Amino acid sequence: MKHPLVSVIMATRNRAGFLKESVGSIVAQTYAFFEFLIVDDASSDGTPDVLGEYAARDPRVRVLRNDSNVGPAKSRNKALREAQGRYVAILDDTDIALPERLRLQVDFLENNPSYALVGSWVLEESRGSSYLRKLPIDSVAIKRALIFRNPFVHSTVMMRKEVLDKVGLYDERWKYAHDYELYFRIASSYNIANLPIVLSRNREAADSITAAKNKEQALFALKARQKALKEGLYPKSVQASLGIVRGYLSYLIPVSLKRMAQGVKRLLQKRADSYV
Repeated sequence: MKHPLVSVIMATRNRAGFLKESVGSIVAQTYAFFEFLIVDDASSDGTPDVLGEYAARDPRVRVLRNDSNVGPAKSRNKALREAQGRYVAILDDTDIALPERLRLQVDFLENNPSYALVGSWVLEESRGSSYLRKLPIDSVAIKRALIFRNPFVHSTVMMRKEVLDKVGLYDERWKYAHDYELYFRIASSYNIANLPIVLSRNREAADSITAAKNKEQALFALKARQKALKEGLYPKSVQASLGIVRGYLSYLIPVSLKRMAQGVKRLLQKRADSYV
């Protein structure tokens, strides 16, 4: 495809059981003017076969393969260096984009030139249940929340490619939370937003980073906050100090207790939604 407006990128490794629905959700988008760059990070299961079938059927799908496992940050950057689109949309390899996702996000960025990044709310699916995850919407609220937690779901994000060219791509030194670290760099100079609508279904795999590497992810998230303060990407304040404290607590609290707290939060959210 010649000069698509959107480059969708995905990094994947050994996700053959998820990929048909994930890749298919992009191929079936109502917005069609995109390229889909998928980096196979040296999979050893049926992933190459699944991706090969889509690439053979749809010229918008292009598969890149790593000879060895290099991790998601390097894999995503490999796709970004090949991307031709004005906008870059992320989809993780277990997740499903709703049909209107690309169209709605392109419309937003086209109509709001001062915004560099837009995400959305998401339907989280885990252990047989689902949960509507609402996130802050406007730029001020998102930037305020950034020091406390990651206010974006990576698999819903669309960014301007020209902004990435200015602030830099994913930092390949970061094993985890490389998306969170990137958001600080973007938010320090640009407006950011979440659309108050579900544009993705996020499915948790048993060996996902969130499920299996929660403690390590919390440590890298804490480092992202500390780096942002050190480099002046986030203003130093009492709020910022509280964000650092929260980061330490997230790292120290056992995963079982955090899951219990998340369960209570989701239950309260469902009850609140039922009264709306």
